[in-house]
Amino acid sequence: MHNCIRTKKLTHFATNNAYLFKKPRITIYNKNEKPWKITAKKGKSKNGKTEVHLHGNVKIIREAGINNTDFDIATNALTVYPDVKFAETKLPVTIVQSGNITKAVGAELDFKTGLLKLLSKIKAIYQVN
Repeated sequence: MHNCIRTKKLTHFATNNAYLFKKPRITIYNKNEKPWKITAKKGKSKNGKTEVHLHGNVKIIREAGINNTDFDIATNALTVYPDVKFAETKLPVTIVQSGNITKAVGAELDFKTGLLKLLSKIKAIYQVN
């Protein structure tokens, strides 16, 4: 399945094949799962659209589906590699999953497997029913 990048405004720089995005929305698809939806205030790319740097109110959202749980991740900056379905940040992240809240500094997310690796200073709050 193909991924999709949409934006309110796109500026292309042909000399270095870079892009500037205003309010980019990236959708990453996997077979038989709900898509990952990534939004930000701004973004820029390197090497065409193979490496996209997002900043300003970055959110990663995936609704719960038959084969996956819900995810809601917030950070201030994120680098996304749409072609390999991977993202990373060194900044603080807040993850809300099924009502539980986890905070950490730095994260790596493999969109193919749904594996989220938190890098440091991890704190979690779990709700008990």
